[in-house]
Amino acid sequence: MRPHLLPALLPGWRFFDEIGPSPRIDYALLPTASALADADWQPFRPAPLRLSLAALLWRLLWNPERNETLYVLRCAERVLEGDGGFPVAELQRRVDAAARAGLLYPLTTAPPALLVFRVRGVWREDNARLEQVAFIASPWVPGTAVPG
Repeated sequence: MRPHLLPALLPGWRFFDEIGPSPRIDYALLPTASALADADWQPFRPAPLRLSLAALLWRLLWNPERNETLYVLRCAERVLEGDGGFPVAELQRRVDAAARAGLLYPLTTAPPALLVFRVRGVWREDNARLEQVAFIASPWVPGTAVPG
């Protein structure tokens, strides 16, 4: 009976079937739709470069922003997997909400004419960091994304 008890006490965890590209979401503020080719892409919800010990400990207890970021990244993963329905609309809604909240540009300035986001896949091969743009949304006027 003891040999059969060991797998129950130490299960064989398998979190990933395969390791794929890591999703990244970027946004750009555009004056016109024709400016998309020259867009200045900025990371959407970048991770902080450094955290103090107090902030790190606090985030162990309370971190709703990170939970929302994980949800947004899961939507981006679904876009990388080829799902262009709900995840794309949800990403557009989240980017638009961040723009309306003043997280993408100061609220004291005039809003940009158009807003756009893209999803990139990033992975490593040997010692090289590779990336590929998997999706670019159609530009839209900030504040006009359909609320969820």
